[in-house]
Amino acid sequence: MLYLSLFIFRPRVQTLKPTDKEGKIEAWKTLREEVLPAQFALLEKYLEKSGKPYFGGDEPNAADVYFYAVYGIYEHSEMGAAEILENYPKLKGTTEGVKEMGRVKEWVRGVAYFHSDPERPPPF
Repeated sequence: MLYLSLFIFRPRVQTLKPTDKEGKIEAWKTLREEVLPAQFALLEKYLEKSGKPYFGGDEPNAADVYFYAVYGIYEHSEMGAAEILENYPKLKGTTEGVKEMGRVKEWVRGVAYFHSDPERPPPF
């Protein structure tokens, strides 16, 4: 799970490095057009190879919930994560399955702390 956490969330940190507007836009563009598609493709391949609907097998486990949470951060940043996920049906199925788990389906996302629009400052 540590590997999954570093693999999927670490690139988000790269969007914090640029200090100018153009650099931030480029960092988010790279994340959207190159990094997430490559990561999602690798995770899709894992699910295809395993033949299981979740990273943990037939039932969701912590890795699935973690992916759902990190994916939600990307989706909430309005950087196009939902459109990217459409290209990966098994990964989308995993996300949809986790979304319907227990109290996860009751979770309401709050304010976006990480937004892809450099004109929109963090709310803190």
